Amino acid sequence: LEFRRVLFRSRWTVGKTRGRRWRRNAVSIAINQSLIMRFLDRVVIVTGGARGIGAGCSKVFAEEGGVVAILDRDLSAAQEMASKLGTNHLACACDVAVESQIENALQAVIERFGRIDCLINNAGIHPPDTPLVKMAPVDALRVIQVNFMSTYSMCYHALEHLKKTRGTIINVKIGRAHV
Repeated sequence: LEFRRVLFRSRWTVGKTRGRRWRRNAVSIAINQSLIMRFLDRVVIVTGGARGIGAGCSKVFAEEGGVVAILDRDLSAAQEMASKLGTNHLACACDVAVESQIENALQAVIERFGRIDCLINNAGIHPPDTPLVKMAPVDALRVIQVNFMSTYSMCYHALEHLKKTRGTIINVKIGRAHV
């Protein structure tokens, strides 16, 4: 709301004199600078951050000044993404369906940065377009482990660190089902 008020006021200061134009431009510059680097030095963990939506999240947080820890099954893809983001970003190999890998990855983040400000649970899988009657219980269990239990486990292990920083959790889930 304040942003809209300032913008509205700045439009009315447009006049024929240079002083008024300068005042409007100064207000616009001040607004733009306050919106840049909203996550400066904040530590953000992105599961599945090497590709797709996770890669987009990683880029946005890095552009806004955040330090991004990319957790992905494919370590080389995670390292490639971390190098694209710039310096001081972390890539960890982590299959979120494996509890011990979640614990190790979070420990690596804490050892490197000392804090967690934001957790983005983005990693997920979806089986091929398979009706329920053709999906084996083992395959269904893997989907549940990756899509549900990993989100629960990440939140469970990161929660104490997030409480210290008054951090946030963002759960990204896309799915479909056939009966």
